[in-house]
Formats: sequence, structure tokens, C-alpha cells
Amino acid sequence: MTKNNRQFREFLRDEVNLSKSKLDRLITGIRGVDGYLKDNLSGYQKMEPQGSYALGTAIKPVDDDKEYDADIQIVMNPNPIWEPREYIKAIYNALKENQTYSGKIDLHNRCVTVDYAGDFHLDVVPRITIEGSHHICNIGDNEFEETDGIGYREWFNEKNRITEGNLKRVVRLLKYLRDHKNYTDKSILLTTLAGNTIESSDEGTEAVKTVSDTLVTVLTRMDDYLQKHSDMPEIRNPALPSETFNRHWDQKKYDNFRDRVHSHAQTAKEAKANPSIQDAIRAWRKLFGDNFGRGSSGTGNDGGGNRGGGSPRNPSGSQGGSQPPPVVAPVRPRKPYASRQAPGSRCPESVSVPISDEDIQRLTQEQSGLSYDAENHRIIGVLEFSAEYDQSDGWLRPTPLSTIQRQGKSIHDTFEIEIRLEFQPTVWNPWPPVIETDGRIQRIMEKHQIADIADMHCYPDLSENLCCLGLKAATDYRIEITQFVRDLVVPFFYRVAYVERHGLRAAQHDLWGEYSHYGPEAYKEYLTELQNMRSTGRNQPCPCGSGSKYKKCHLQEVNDARTLVLQGV
Repeated sequence: MTKNNRQFREFLRDEVNLSKSKLDRLITGIRGVDGYLKDNLSGYQKMEPQGSYALGTAIKPVDDDKEYDADIQIVMNPNPIWEPREYIKAIYNALKENQTYSGKIDLHNRCVTVDYAGDFHLDVVPRITIEGSHHICNIGDNEFEETDGIGYREWFNEKNRITEGNLKRVVRLLKYLRDHKNYTDKSILLTTLAGNTIESSDEGTEAVKTVSDTLVTVLTRMDDYLQKHSDMPEIRNPALPSETFNRHWDQKKYDNFRDRVHSHAQTAKEAKANPSIQDAIRAWRKLFGDNFGRGSSGTGNDGGGNRGGGSPRNPSGSQGGSQPPPVVAPVRPRKPYASRQAPGSRCPESVSVPISDEDIQRLTQEQSGLSYDAENHRIIGVLEFSAEYDQSDGWLRPTPLSTIQRQGKSIHDTFEIEIRLEFQPTVWNPWPPVIETDGRIQRIMEKHQIADIADMHCYPDLSENLCCLGLKAATDYRIEITQFVRDLVVPFFYRVAYVERHGLRAAQHDLWGEYSHYGPEAYKEYLTELQNMRSTGRNQPCPCGSGSKYKKCHLQEVNDARTLVLQGV
């Protein structure tokens, strides 16, 4: 049995996932529309992402010049004298007053569409709350329609959590099959059918360990369900059973979809059952085409590990990893810096972190989901960790996956990230930029109603989630990439995962401290801490509690800070 983890990771990255440039333009477009409506729409409350954009299941269009869809809801105050159609018309009229949007908008039955020609179109849907229930508006019928997009996202995110992120990757693959094999199935139908196949008992089992495992599980169970229903069943919103998603389906389309899923399930089971990597690649190509596994030699450790196709490497070279790659040593996390301002460029030189084959090998031994993109000089992929914070001594320690408890401080999680190795450092933030690329931070903020992204330790007002890792005085910007990931990146995302599980206040109370959200105040707090270390002897234990001698721990940082202060920086 072969997992083909690397091939699935590369296929998703290169052929399926929405490109970073398209995602950046989408985020910019959404923020532009939202910002304008916030200032110009009567009754505006807030914006909420919807659909594939909110779930993290958006994919590339079949043709690069073909547009794709994105959805947002504009939450509005109920107006007692308005009919349902007037909410949509209010958004349309507000956007029409702006020259940027006036030539791009169309009025539809449930939304206003902003068309970014040749790129994407954005459906802007008004939503109001009546007696605790959420409603969108229908112009044609002039009626309110009850909906629960928030409940649906929470349902899907829980199913996705059970699979450690593999469900959303499988949904992308299923949407890719739909688009490239030309059959009809709305994304909401496909996503719901896929999510319905995942059970809480699947957590931690072979059924959802890798992308290929989860794909076979989803297709097999979906096929079993569809084969029991020759007549088109009603597919309902799991969070609002009164809402059905069948309006774009009919019996003929359903029959075709049912037959396709049956065929896909058989092919996927046969592909996964192949004992050789190359035979499995050839089998998967029957589904995904010749670009799957392109350039694979069949050598190396295909592995049985997880999450986005990555796999832990084990010394024996055997398949079927037993535990995700952990943080290999305890870490004393650095306080994050939650700036409300984008980082300044006070260092004159651009830094390019050198990286050798040995560096890459060490990194992938610990983090097999990450890879080096030589063309853009960056690290990209899936960060994976299994760790637990000990509040009594301040250490973040690796934790065996078998001991992870859903409600405790021990967390196993994955995040899609990018680390840019060529960058413009700042005096007090000398590290390579780390970007969370999947929009998960925004979904966590929405779940816990966190208004300020600085509370998640990311810089606001940027089109990407640029992480504030902390403060450090530095006159030398050399780093070792594996240590950087272990000591700074993993703790940062552990905190993010902790917020998702327990909430922001719990993270602020239970975990290591944080600096102020305002630059000068944070710098003062940081420098005061360093100043208090100056009386420590070189060979004494470092006051930070790391257990190392002061000369091998914070001494250089203290000296660098003193030098920069004397220089007036």
C-alpha cells in the first residue's frame, strides 16, 4: 500500500490550489469592497467571508484567464421599514456611487456581483438577523431566506480538524476532478457530501491519516451513500436542516454525478492498493491526469505520514509513520510582538539567508511537510507540530501524538506557511518573514469574534498574514533555518492553535506573556527585560530560565541592544 504523500503535496501546490498571487488579489479586492461599504453603507455592521474562500477550499480555475467565484456576506442592521429586496439594492446603490465599482457591478437575485474581469468575481450578499436567526434576501420573491453560514463553517471546520486538515485538501481535489472531467455539482453540495462522510471516531485513525487515505475514505463512503439512493436525495445544511442545497441539481445531473463518484472510488482504491510508488502514480493519473507525480523518480521515502502530503521520515525507511515530526527539543518561547503597525524598514541592507543542502535535509527531517522553493528562495508547505506548554516552568515540550488530549494544553496541528529567506529586516525584528497562507487566522478570529488581528500577533492592514514573532536586538542576521522553525515558528502557531481551541483570553492567561500592541511601549518593555539581565555573570545561568549559561544565551542580545540604544536607534 502506497501513500504518495509527496506527489499529492506537489500536485495540490502546483495544479490545484489557488495561487498566492490570485489569493492576494482576492484579499485586496475583498478588503477594498468591505472598507468602502463600512464607510458608505447605512446599517453596515461587519463583513463575513463565505463559501470556498472562508472554508479554505478554493481552487484554480481550469484556465488561467478564467474567472473564479468568491463570496462575502455584509451583515446589516435590520431596518423595520425595508422590504427584503431593499437590502440588496442598498449595497448596489452604495457601490454604484464609487467610480472604482460602478462599471463592475451587477444586481442578482441574492447578491451584488463585483466583476474583476479576467480574475474573479465577488458575490456580496446582505445578511440580517431576525429573532436570533440569520437571513439573506431574495429579490425575485422579495422574501427573507433563513441561512446559517457560521454554523456550516463550524461544522466543516470540526470535520476538517478530525482529519488534521486533510478534508479541505480532499475537497479541493474533488472540485478539481469535477472541473476537469466536466460534470455538474455545486461546491456546496460536494463539500457537504464529503464532510458528511467523516465521523468523530475517525480521529487519529488510518482512515484519515494522509491525503490519499482521506480521499479514498471520502470517495468510498460517498459512493456507498449515493448507491443507496437512485433518486436524488435532499442534501441539507448540517447546521440548519430546513435549508437544502439542491436547487442547482436535477435527476439527470445527479445520475451523472453518482456514476462519476462510483468510478472515482474504484480507481482511488486501486491506486492506493499498489505496492510500488510508480505503479500508484500511474493509477492516480487515471483520475488526475499526467501532471500527477510529474518528475517523480519513485525513489526516496514516500512515507505514510501526514497532513498536506508530508510524511515523517523514520530511520528504518519503512512506510506508515507512527507519529508526526515533533519539536525535537523543549523550547522557551519568546514573547510575541503584537504590533498595530506594519514593520518599518530601518535597516539599510536586504538580507538573503544562505541555505545549503544540509540545511534543507535537517529541516525536512523535522518538518517533512516543508520544502525549499529555490526559484523564490523561500520555505513553503505544511508546518506540523505536536507540543504542550508547561505553565509551571515556561517550557514548550514535544508531545507524543498518542497522549494528545482534545481539551488540554497538548496540541497536534498543522498550518500552511511560507518563510521568505530574502527580506528587509528591521532593527527590532530581524527574522525572515513568516506568512500564514491559508487564511486560517481570519477563520479563528471569526469563530471567537476577535476584531483586531494584532491580538493574533499579525500585522494589520496587509494583504497577507505576516506574523509578529517577537522582538530581538540584532546586528547580525544569520539564522539556522531548522532552529528558527523550532524556536520561533512552532511556538507562534502553537499559540494560534491554542486560541482556536480555548479562546483568546485563555491563551493570554495560560501561555507565555506578550509585549504591548504599540511599538514604543513594546520596545521599552523588551529593553527593560534585557537591562535587568546585565548584572549576570558570563558563566552564570541565564536569567531567562533556558538552563544555558548567560554567555551562550542572552549575552550577545543584551550587548546588541546596548549598542543600538547608544547609537540612538
